[in-house]
Amino acid sequence: MYVQAVLLKSSMIKNFGTKKLINKEVPYVDLGCLTSNLDTKVCVSQQALFNRHCAIVGTTGGGKSYTVARLIENMVANQSKAILLDPTGEYSVMEKGVQSVTIGEDSYFPYQKLTREDLFFLVKPSEGVQKPKLLEAIRSLKAVKIYQKMKSTSEKNGVQNLLKAFVNEDETLVIKAGNNIVEYERFSTKYFSDIESDNLELSIKHLGKQVINECISPPKNSKTFGSRNENDVNFCYGMVNRIYNLINTKVYDDAFNFRDKRLDDQNLTAIIDQFIKEDQQDNFVLRIGFESIGYEFQAREILANAIGRYLLKLAREKQFKENPLVFILDEAHQFLNKIVVDDFFQSTALSSFEQISKESRKNGLFLCLSTQMPRDIPTGTLSQMGTFIVHRLINYNDKEAIRQSCSSANSDILSYLPILGEGEAILTGVDFSMPLSIKVSKPNVPPDSSTPMFKVQK
Repeated sequence: MYVQAVLLKSSMIKNFGTKKLINKEVPYVDLGCLTSNLDTKVCVSQQALFNRHCAIVGTTGGGKSYTVARLIENMVANQSKAILLDPTGEYSVMEKGVQSVTIGEDSYFPYQKLTREDLFFLVKPSEGVQKPKLLEAIRSLKAVKIYQKMKSTSEKNGVQNLLKAFVNEDETLVIKAGNNIVEYERFSTKYFSDIESDNLELSIKHLGKQVINECISPPKNSKTFGSRNENDVNFCYGMVNRIYNLINTKVYDDAFNFRDKRLDDQNLTAIIDQFIKEDQQDNFVLRIGFESIGYEFQAREILANAIGRYLLKLAREKQFKENPLVFILDEAHQFLNKIVVDDFFQSTALSSFEQISKESRKNGLFLCLSTQMPRDIPTGTLSQMGTFIVHRLINYNDKEAIRQSCSSANSDILSYLPILGEGEAILTGVDFSMPLSIKVSKPNVPPDSSTPMFKVQK
């Protein structure tokens, strides 16, 4: 891959890496200047910077936020699209070319776009009885949604009538106990792909009651479902209570709209879809703010994982092949290498970002991580980063994480990391034949990341 550092106020133009793209027009990112010569400006090919993913690392106060802001301004200037996940809201001050939404205030991630795995993170069912009953309840409520849609569109056929005997009077739940198995299976077979899809196109407020309805005994014959099984009901009460608590917990409702009371135009997935599809637009960066989402119940981690999973889904659908997208994850250590533990101490990893780093590059979705603790980033994810912008690092484990993940980060380079000044960084990576020591330029609109000052009390 071709990388170029343009040295202004100098007759020299130095090329780093191969010259594969030397005859192609590519946008450049104006990072700053060389620390050894402040008159020498460093501009790096945007393709080389992001095309194998990028990591911006360094201790707090080293200049990471300025570097991220600088990259955002260059993305806007190059009219290249990026989505920024902003956990603290420090980039909300950036307005030129940036569309901002804040989860919990003017947007939400719709629970219908969560996957069954996401719901398992939230509800934490046990493996024995609870998980199978929850899966069946999800399938049943999806069947109800299909039935309701058929009625609303006046679709008349025998398949609709098959489910009519199973829905309750309010047409919100499926009742299987004592009903005909064959008729239900015919309906399920007809709409197999919709019922078995990974999304949650259902009404979640009825999920607890539907779980109870799934607690039935094995059928005594091949024609009818069994009767209600009180033992299974007792096993599922704990999970049902967690479902009701989930729906009524403010931080989850703010994030996922579990009460179905938010406006459709605040739907984050629809906002992302529109942002990606718009060819002519004034905004090239979509900032997703988490500053209004609380830290309790792992809501932020699960929400970030869901957003990452949704972008990964779009990448797999080739949505970014023609127009690549950079996904910038600030404070990445808050969201990567996280697990969810259920009441039975079984753990499940939140892995969407690791999947993005391993498979989305060929589909045009590039990951840019910013973190002050690279030691907390999974080794598998960090090793996928092709470019590193390394600010001051002091902790031995942080330096070792960079050394192990970046082939060109030799011991001589690492020895300089603790003494780098504010805004200074080492630029290195697989597309760079040699590391560069740079001074990142101050962004036109600095992020709101300054340290509060103590004041003399009068």
